[in-house]
Amino acid sequence: MRRLLPPLCLAGALQLLSAAIGALGLPVTWNDGVALSAFGASPAVVALGLVGLAAVTFLFRRRDRLAATGLTLLWGGAASNVVDRLVHGAVMDYIPLPLPPLPSLPPPLPSPPAVIHLNGADLALLAGALCLLLSTRRKG
Repeated sequence: MRRLLPPLCLAGALQLLSAAIGALGLPVTWNDGVALSAFGASPAVVALGLVGLAAVTFLFRRRDRLAATGLTLLWGGAASNVVDRLVHGAVMDYIPLPLPPLPSLPPPLPSPPAVIHLNGADLALLAGALCLLLSTRRKG
């Protein structure tokens, strides 16, 4: 039970941040897909993501503190995004990230976006993945 507390606290803090941003009327977008809206967010896709996260947890369960931090960030970010999907049917994104100009793709492929939108949970997921990658380099 102790291992569940940090990710749940992080998810709760991220949900409070989203609520505050919504209450302040700051600009937000709603993402009903996953992975930068690249895939639909059907329950099967979300469940597959959680199964993948469980597999990553199994692989990194006995590593160092950096890996434990990475897993906490991954589970907290994932839990926050799942709560958004359950409550709102989509994830609230509030951090616009402009991208450098990218070459256009040939039709029928879509052109790359000029801006992607993230939220605190997405940043936690990215930081968690980075921690896990770094933890593999430290073990040699």
